[in-house]
Amino acid sequence: MLVYLGVRSESFNNMDGNGKTFVESSNLIAPRLGFSWDVNGDSSAKLFTTLGRSYIPVTANTNIRSTRVENYNQSWYLLPDGRKTDGTEAPVTIGDIIGEPIIDNQVPQPERIADKNLTPMYQDEFIIGYQQFLTDDWSAGAKFTAKALQNGMDDFCGHDGFTNWAADNGYDNFDPNSMAGCMLINPGEDITIAMDLENDGNLTSVTTPNSYHGLPEYKRDYYGLELTADKAMSNGWKASFSYVLSRTHGNAEGYVNSSLAQEDPGATQDFDHQNFMHGSEGYLPTDRTHQFKAFGLYEITEELLVSANISLVSGIPMSCQGFVKTDDMLTGDGTTGYDAPNFSRYGASSFYCMNDDGQQELSERGDEGRTPWLFNADLGLSYSPMWAEGLNLKATVFNVFNNQEATTFDQVNDYEQGSTARSPNYLKASSYQSPRYVQISAHYSF
Repeated sequence: MLVYLGVRSESFNNMDGNGKTFVESSNLIAPRLGFSWDVNGDSSAKLFTTLGRSYIPVTANTNIRSTRVENYNQSWYLLPDGRKTDGTEAPVTIGDIIGEPIIDNQVPQPERIADKNLTPMYQDEFIIGYQQFLTDDWSAGAKFTAKALQNGMDDFCGHDGFTNWAADNGYDNFDPNSMAGCMLINPGEDITIAMDLENDGNLTSVTTPNSYHGLPEYKRDYYGLELTADKAMSNGWKASFSYVLSRTHGNAEGYVNSSLAQEDPGATQDFDHQNFMHGSEGYLPTDRTHQFKAFGLYEITEELLVSANISLVSGIPMSCQGFVKTDDMLTGDGTTGYDAPNFSRYGASSFYCMNDDGQQELSERGDEGRTPWLFNADLGLSYSPMWAEGLNLKATVFNVFNNQEATTFDQVNDYEQGSTARSPNYLKASSYQSPRYVQISAHYSF
């Protein structure tokens, strides 16, 4: 039996453009324990397991987004002469301004952009498996994997909790516009951050209880059982087969949000406000319950090989996306330091959706069923002539049956803020499997 134990110590130091630290984590201990047991003592059967922890630092994208100056200006104007009819719909002329413009200029300070007690995201992983030779060239195995996110980290853009805390504690001069637009926090935990309580430019470190912000804890877990069968190369062919039964569940996918095609690591709309998390718990967008895969290789001659790669996977969950509910948020003076004006700028990205009666209604993650199963098969032909040692010519036909099943769907239901209209593209396919194509390549090794 082989037993191994490892310990890794990690430290992270994130700095702004001026070299000032805004997130620092030191001596994060990530242990790993495992063993591998030769059951019969002849390498014919193996039982193995590992248990370990992995830390995930603040992403580079989050570092940039949190520490750079961001300017947002929005103004509305009358169009006295309407729009052009040339297809651009651009205004013919611009008239008088309507109301006051929304101006949101963020100049971050290290003390105001991250929780003083911020701890990095980390995940624990447990694997146990068994492999055994059935014959000289056939083997089979089973592996169970469990991954549990133990601590989450994301940006939070709600200010009403801080405003209410300041009012409850007698700080009547507090202005939420003095805070950073978004802050890095551990969702579900109390927030300790610098606040200008008297609106005089002096910052004070303050801990506001999570009860003022209402955020749930970050949840994501994965359980998967993989069954495999492999045939080693003999009698001119080899093959591998696998089946995975899995479950990915929680209230946030991770540093990105694939339901919204939001590739903004660490700064998605998840946890920006507690209302975005209403209805968020369920099977996550990466959840595929069933995955079948097969690969095979056959020697036609010593020089000519044919191969096949086949996969069949079940669909992923679909949800209804609509504009976030703002009627329980503060409006204040109409500036974006207050949550109602701030989040009314967001696109349709919450689980509150317009129903058939034109009413905003909370849906649940995964309410719209799943995408279709996807089948794909690739075939390859490889030629390595004996008369030209080192030369390999290869042709691969991808998606040989030219399957055109939809892979993603538009999950945005609400059409326009303040309107009862629903998007005509809701639940319509937005992308499909790549069509059949051929790739020809030549390799020469010397």
